[in-house]
Amino acid sequence: MEKKAILIITLIGVVFSTMFTFLIISFKNHYSSSLSASVAVKEDNNLILKASKKYVSDNIDNYDGEVIININDLIENNYVSNEELENLNKEYTDKLRIIVIVKDKEIKDAYIKNDLFKNVYSCDDLCYLNNDNYIAYNNDIYKIIKIDQEGYLYITNEEEIKIIDNDIDYTLKNYFNNSDKSISSSVLSLTDDDINNSDFIIENDIIVNTSSGYKKYNSVSENIEELDDSVTSIIPVIQLKNDLSYEMGDGSKFNPFILAK
Repeated sequence: MEKKAILIITLIGVVFSTMFTFLIISFKNHYSSSLSASVAVKEDNNLILKASKKYVSDNIDNYDGEVIININDLIENNYVSNEELENLNKEYTDKLRIIVIVKDKEIKDAYIKNDLFKNVYSCDDLCYLNNDNYIAYNNDIYKIIKIDQEGYLYITNEEEIKIIDNDIDYTLKNYFNNSDKSISSSVLSLTDDDINNSDFIIENDIIVNTSSGYKKYNSVSENIEELDDSVTSIIPVIQLKNDLSYEMGDGSKFNPFILAK
């Protein structure tokens, strides 16, 4: 009888353990899919690159070294059609160039230069980036926090700055006045959503913008609290214009995106 009771208890334990493991896995899968839905997916330009390579390959005897092609070359020579470009749901400008490298009658490499930066990522609403999100700006390396549906990028170097005369808006405006206005459109505060959706490591209490105004982010408890006099720093976020193009880079820390001036 005692052995039978032990066997029943053991079976109940196995069933409970299996159900608990299943619930954990299901939660993780649900959480992962929810998170990935908010992350922008890097777009490729395979159609343009393939057409450019074929264009050069069909005339390989005429080329050696760096070959520069534009979209009109491909259209006029029937390597790509306007309809195909429209189906890509991207915007291409006259600045865009496809560089094809030819050596010993072979194509060694091909890449796109001066592409609109908003063509790099696809986002239907607001997407947070935690991979391949480094960009060169103002002689420094910044992180791209997010990109919105209109193609505006939001970047920061995570530097904390002191509030001037207890005036948050004036401090941000002053920061914007000292930024590169040729590529910047605004300077905002880091938000609580930015912290929750990004891989920031906040070491000190800072002021953040929330749906209910400016609040205190407690770096120890990681909670949002009411502002008090002990918090005097803010992390500016620069909003870049949405008509910028980039020359090179893959977004990694050692090869950040380089914007075209």
